[in-house]
Amino acid sequence: MRNGPDTAHVPTLSTDSARSPAPAPTLLPAIIPPLVYAFGSVFVPYLGWLAGVVLIATSRRWSRTVKLVSTLAPLVATVVYLAVTTVSHSYSPGEQFDGPSASVNPFLPQVIDLFGSYVVLAASSFIAGIVLLAIALRRGDHAE
Repeated sequence: MRNGPDTAHVPTLSTDSARSPAPAPTLLPAIIPPLVYAFGSVFVPYLGWLAGVVLIATSRRWSRTVKLVSTLAPLVATVVYLAVTTVSHSYSPGEQFDGPSASVNPFLPQVIDLFGSYVVLAASSFIAGIVLLAIALRRGDHAE
């Protein structure tokens, strides 16, 4: 074998250099679902919330209990809001009964009820999404 300038820089194959380094763990899988859940309902009413729920439900990062609480808490808050507004509309003082044509069905949501329910759902989903984000970032592992 010849030793000279041609063979001095020839790379050799070894088992150590053949292994590629493990990719660094990324926080993207931990950050995206709670951010979609928090901001989805703000920017895309109701459908953004649903997309966030699907991302949270399909992720293995949170326990089943955390998923259920974070999903059901905004729904419960919205249902309570709708129940309170329905009751308050049906028992508002000062209204007189002017016949069946002038009465308003208290069980049908009015525009203010729908907007209010959107605000309650968006605000409570935002809070739940931030809590999920804090839980995800606090965990030491970055496994999906």
